[in-house]
Amino acid sequence: MMNKGLYGFWYLFCICVSFDIYAQGYYIEGTDVKAGEITYEVGYAWDQLFLFNVANVKDNERLVFADGSFVREDEYDGISPGEMNLSSLKSAVRETFTEAEYRALSDGGDQLDVYLVESLEGKILELDFIIRVSPRTLALPPEKYALLEKNLKKHVRFTVTEDEKKLQFIRTIITIDFKAVGLNYLNFKGGEPIDAEELK
Repeated sequence: MMNKGLYGFWYLFCICVSFDIYAQGYYIEGTDVKAGEITYEVGYAWDQLFLFNVANVKDNERLVFADGSFVREDEYDGISPGEMNLSSLKSAVRETFTEAEYRALSDGGDQLDVYLVESLEGKILELDFIIRVSPRTLALPPEKYALLEKNLKKHVRFTVTEDEKKLQFIRTIITIDFKAVGLNYLNFKGGEPIDAEELK
């Protein structure tokens, strides 16, 4: 039976080897990758790949109220968040991924988080990706994530609460769980995908 110390060593060794293998692809730690007009800074932390759009400016700024005063942590905790329009997210995902790509990501249980800055009109201004590392997500070229960024900005909309309207801009995070998105590429109505539940 392997002792705990040796097990821990091999676990960390395997992680390091894994990320060394990942680094041979598109996404190398500490480098920039360019996809058309968009450039991402690449980073890793454990099982996550970070793609930071280098053009972003607001994601590192402190939140401020409309009058210019800074938002304290306790004040931010009391702000009621708006909601995302799920149909708009489905449109963004479908316009980005082919059916084969979507099926692979869905069947593999892949997810990614999107840290974003939105306007007081509920539109996305800036975003960064935090992607759960898998052979499928690493195989996608930078152009695919750049296309997803463009389509998220094009389609996704949020409701904006009265609390949020007191701010100059809004920060939030959404998780794209490809299996939970539930797209059906074979059936559409009015340009929008029909959920599997609607087909029953």
